[in-house]
Amino acid sequence: FAASAAGPVRSLQFRPGSYELLMVDAAKQTMTVLQANSSNPPKPDVIDSASKITCAAWAPEPNSDSLLAVGRADGLVDVFTYKAKAQPLLTKKNRLNLPDDADEDPWVCTHLEWLRNDVLGVGYCSVLPPDDEEADDDEE
Repeated sequence: FAASAAGPVRSLQFRPGSYELLMVDAAKQTMTVLQANSSNPPKPDVIDSASKITCAAWAPEPNSDSLLAVGRADGLVDVFTYKAKAQPLLTKKNRLNLPDDADEDPWVCTHLEWLRNDVLGVGYCSVLPPDDEEADDDEE
């Protein structure tokens, strides 16, 4: 998972029209929402700590039920509805399929960018180990 370990913070973004700050921690592979409008903020909400999250992004249109896309180390991308005052905070809306050749090679979702409220750009990376034959040639 070297592709997802580029730094301690992978995603950092304010929710549109809000002071809620989304942060994805690359080392812990967790997603947290911080309240940035208070000098004495409440404890941050750790949204998910089991899915090996690598990146996340808010949809650009501010509304009470924001869309949130979440990329994972296994290459999956989940789209959630986020409600700030509700429990649970996230309700799964959709899961995006992996690239067609994902069965052959491991993929990591490295970047998400909403282009419009209904169009999501997804960046993937696949780190391939060297072929045994190539490794043998290098040693000679």
